[in-house]
Amino acid sequence: MAVDGYTYQQIADRLGYNSPQAAHKDVKAGLAPAIKARQEAAEELIEVQISRLEQLYRDARAIFAEYGDGDEYSDKVDQRLAAMDRMLKVGESLRKLVGADAPAKTESKTTIDATVGYHVAVAPEELDAL
Repeated sequence: MAVDGYTYQQIADRLGYNSPQAAHKDVKAGLAPAIKARQEAAEELIEVQISRLEQLYRDARAIFAEYGDGDEYSDKVDQRLAAMDRMLKVGESLRKLVGADAPAKTESKTTIDATVGYHVAVAPEELDAL
């Protein structure tokens, strides 16, 4: 019934549960095997993708090494730059896949203006201190 869009209250009413929370508990227990199977499949897919990306990186690295040091401008330089670019993209994909990129910290420079009997201008860090 939950899969068909019924609310926990509707499930409780139809199936004779004492509360929507009791219906939720049973729905959760019923879905647990499917959730576990999906998580295992996702982990397996991630491992396959990691292996593929690692192979792509090795292939790009081999191309990079194949074209020498690129002392003079030629197609060799273009090939090496293309290989470096590909290695960077593969590295970015790997970091995203495994969650290695930490969220960027942002600093707020916004002030909060409010009128409470008189005008107050407070910076966010000052507000936190209050």
